[in-house]
Amino acid sequence: MTDANKIIRTAYYNALNNVVTFNSAGVALYDAVPSNAVYPYIYVSDYTAVEDTTKDYFGQNVTITLVVAMKYPANYGGQSDIDSIASQVSAIVRGTHTTDQPLSFLPNFQNVITQLDQTNFFRQEVADGIVFYRTMKFRHRILQL
Repeated sequence: MTDANKIIRTAYYNALNNVVTFNSAGVALYDAVPSNAVYPYIYVSDYTAVEDTTKDYFGQNVTITLVVAMKYPANYGGQSDIDSIASQVSAIVRGTHTTDQPLSFLPNFQNVITQLDQTNFFRQEVADGIVFYRTMKFRHRILQL
């Protein structure tokens, strides 16, 4: 069975990096956030995979957690900007309608189902402002082709 980690991360990067926008500017997607990253940005927080194999196919149940980060000066900003970015991410990963195709992992894997497992919002006060975060955990059931 093939490890899907790199294939899935690459699909996410190609689909989201600077495709998601805020105020008409592309939003970067990182595996590791550089110290000079410009807000807002998205980063991959974690990735899990559990084998789901039978005698007929090789499958995996995969989760990937993305975090959207936005920084504001103290007493300014809020959740709506993060929600706007998260909405774009969800539309790209899952589609906006039930007839849309979710993110593709072809030619190696078929993405059988994609769902948003969990999403959370939190904030952190820092010396020069407030950083707002929105986590989005997506689950994919994939079959090796």
